Amino acid sequence: MPTSVVMAAIGATISGTTIAAGVITWGFSMSAFVGSLVMSGLSAALRPDAPSQDGGPAPSLASGSRTVTVRQAISSWRVIYGTDRVGGVVTYKKVTDGNSRYHMVLTLAGHVCEAIDEIWFGDEVVPLDGSGNATGRYAGYVRIQKSLGDEAGQPFPDLVTESGGEWTDAHRQTGCTKLYVRIAANNDLFPNGLPNITAVVRGKNDIYDPRDLSTGWSDNPALIIANYLCDATVGLGLVYADEINATDLAASANICDESVTLADGGTESRYTCNGSFLVSEAPITIIGKLASAFAGHVVQIGAQWNILAGAYLVPTVELDQDDLAGPLEWQSLVSRRDNCNGVKGIYVAPENNYQPTDFPAIKPAVYLAEDNDERAWHDLELSYTNSGTMAQRIAKIELLRTRQGLTVKWPGKLSCYRAQPGKTVALTLEKYGWSAKPFFVVGGRFTAAADGALGYALDLRETAAGVFDWDASEEQAVDFAPNTDLGDPFTVEAPGTPTVSEELYETTGSAGVKARAVVAWEAVADAFVVGYEPAYKLTAGSDWIARPVVTGTRDTLDDLAPASYSFRVRAINTLGQRSAWSDTRVTELTGLTAPPAAVSGFSVIKSAGFALAQWTLSADLDVRIGGRIIIRHSPATSGAAWTDGVIVEEFNGDAVSGLVPLMTGTYLAKAKDSSGNYSTSAASFVVTEGMVSGFTTVATSTQQATFTGSKTNTVVDGSVLQIDTLGIDATGSYDFSAALDMTTSATRRFEADISAVSFVATDLIDSRAGTIDTWASIDGVEVDDCDVTLYAAITDDDPAGSPTWSAWMPFFVADFTCRAAKFKLDFSAADPTH
Repeated sequence: MPTSVVMAAIGATISGTTIAAGVITWGFSMSAFVGSLVMSGLSAALRPDAPSQDGGPAPSLASGSRTVTVRQAISSWRVIYGTDRVGGVVTYKKVTDGNSRYHMVLTLAGHVCEAIDEIWFGDEVVPLDGSGNATGRYAGYVRIQKSLGDEAGQPFPDLVTESGGEWTDAHRQTGCTKLYVRIAANNDLFPNGLPNITAVVRGKNDIYDPRDLSTGWSDNPALIIANYLCDATVGLGLVYADEINATDLAASANICDESVTLADGGTESRYTCNGSFLVSEAPITIIGKLASAFAGHVVQIGAQWNILAGAYLVPTVELDQDDLAGPLEWQSLVSRRDNCNGVKGIYVAPENNYQPTDFPAIKPAVYLAEDNDERAWHDLELSYTNSGTMAQRIAKIELLRTRQGLTVKWPGKLSCYRAQPGKTVALTLEKYGWSAKPFFVVGGRFTAAADGALGYALDLRETAAGVFDWDASEEQAVDFAPNTDLGDPFTVEAPGTPTVSEELYETTGSAGVKARAVVAWEAVADAFVVGYEPAYKLTAGSDWIARPVVTGTRDTLDDLAPASYSFRVRAINTLGQRSAWSDTRVTELTGLTAPPAAVSGFSVIKSAGFALAQWTLSADLDVRIGGRIIIRHSPATSGAAWTDGVIVEEFNGDAVSGLVPLMTGTYLAKAKDSSGNYSTSAASFVVTEGMVSGFTTVATSTQQATFTGSKTNTVVDGSVLQIDTLGIDATGSYDFSAALDMTTSATRRFEADISAVSFVATDLIDSRAGTIDTWASIDGVEVDDCDVTLYAAITDDDPAGSPTWSAWMPFFVADFTCRAAKFKLDFSAADPTH
């Protein structure tokens, strides 16, 4: 184990170099010139099972999460546009009057709303009088107070009193729409506990209309999309005056407001937008779903956004042979995957309790015949459409757009930049028989020819005014009362095999981090199922332990000891009938014995004479709470292993960076959890420049290979210094053979170079039994708990006389002002055999 200390006298000369920077001024905005992004509403509505931007499943209208009230510590804000029925998040709860009265605050939206029109318990509307007291069968047991979030003072003064002062004037939730619900206990009204509480809400009322310069509530999709794009809190925060094409916006708003005649003689707007989303959803997902409400497109061209409703746009740009920069490519048919001859899907039906409802499918026989009687469906999820006739019109547009199968790749000259994505262009090419034939501009991009000429290529798809035509005679009635077939109420289907996941949690007392098992299962497709009864046991045991009945589809078991467990569940319906038990899931729980994940994102950079180590915050709770990040160093610049280094620094487990000595070699990092478990692998980073340039070496003390200094419980084995009497003690020390005398007192840089290796003395190859195939590892057990610490003591006196030495100071790299220095090493290991 070579060990050396290098002192370098400070005295470098730094030469300066001046670089003149030229300034180039562009005559146009590059950000507005380089490309475009077209977001299609119907493309976003086509696949409700498609993944979201963060990799998880996109929120689905059919999931019902929109109309479920939840209680959880952290929840995303909900944003409501138009009118929607939504659940809330329980942000306060308290039981008073001998557990006979329940108080809760339900936050419905993270913004001010226009109105809260209806309150629902389950699928039943609760009528209220002017003071918020329920009438009808809930009279005397329910009181609900509403807050739109724009009040100047306390929205719920009654709650301040009734909560005994827990809800104070500091708990206003200003700017959020919410309810204060007070329910008195009544087993007849609430046999299954508290109901699922939802509300019909008219949403955001800060929507700007450029046509009359007004601001207020609106269900116009074009205006709503502009509001989302410009909202700095829940949207993208665009600057309306600079980044929104007001001309296109006003035209699209007019299209949405057009009156469409219905089959019964009434009318409705051509398009409306009514729905809600969580701000945790990806913006591209939100914009696409909002755009599905008007069957249109949201187009970003450079720094400007164009909002284009689903309507035929008469071409204002005509291109012909003179605009081509090369041969065009065209395709007359779309792939079978992209083609369809029928469109079906779901929308939100107020007449059906705001539940997802099928709209009548659009399936013309003529297109089925053209496709050899092979049905091909497109399935739409119209999350922001609440009219069955409107959904049919949108579905027809999707079908006719798909049937326009001719696509063209147009290698255009720069003159083609006039054809903006999202709009319509007319092509005239005598060769193909096209005379002002309309094409939809799917996208555009700049190109450069071999001679350097700049061009603009277009992706086009044929379109026609008839794609957007609609007649009241095409309307089909929506059936809100389909025939039903009630099953046997005494037969309950068993749930599927539960899944079991393990997670850590922080306790509220001083018990630290503990482990829990989360048991989950799929809900039984039976409207009469009201609960589930989970059970578990030690796999090796015989007695099942029943858990309390839950109304959801998961159960949490806290503080389970590491072992193998078996889990099962059965369903219970409204009559108290129980299903058979599900199949058993056997799971091995590791709890706090599992090693933490390896340190990720580890890097070391030079910073002001030190090294700044950085890494990603540990995903393990028992590392972040009570754990440590351990950083070792090895002088080797290649092939270094965790056991080759010495500890240079330790940091709290919730840290993501820290300073370490700057040295050439390899830095290695591991996470250590609160139970003392280390990561199974180490992250590493090689630093090839450890010393500051300009230093001159003035003295060196090298102890390897003889190590002639004073030893305490250490011994030289060949050329290696190690702890003596292995198996008895786990500490030792070594004083260097002599002090270094530089003859004069000055400030010098001291750097240490320590080569070390950690191993288990009882796990050497010579001591192993059995054949090599039976060994767990050729390298043996990896040791985490060995370390060696270097100390220095300094003096301004002659070390050959009677010097006064300073206290021992641990270091790796340090600037000491002294004449002489002496050094020692301390060895430590947690196990005597290490």
